[in-house]
Amino acid sequence: MARLIARRLRAPGSPSGLADRVTRRASSLERGDLRRQHATGAARTTLTNAPGYDDDSAVWSPDGTKIAFVRYFGGAGEIFVMNADGSGQTRT
Repeated sequence: MARLIARRLRAPGSPSGLADRVTRRASSLERGDLRRQHATGAARTTLTNAPGYDDDSAVWSPDGTKIAFVRYFGGAGEIFVMNADGSGQTRT
C-alpha cells in the first residue's frame, strides 16, 4: 500500500531540468508537505509547510517556473500555485 501511494504522489520532472521531481513528505496520515528533489543530488528543499494542511498532487508548469498543487483541509481541497522555489503560494 505505501509503495502504491508513493508512486501516485510523484510529480513529473521539471521541464527546465533543474529538479527531478516534487515529492510529498507525510508527517502523519492526515498531513503532508511538498519537497523538491534536485537532479544534482543536493539536499531536498521543503516547498510547503502549512500546519494542519495536507499538500498533494504537485505538477510542474510547462516552462518549469511554477508548481500547481492541491491543499486539503478537513477533506476539502483547493488548487494552489507557487514558484518553483516554494515562494508565492497563492490559491487559484
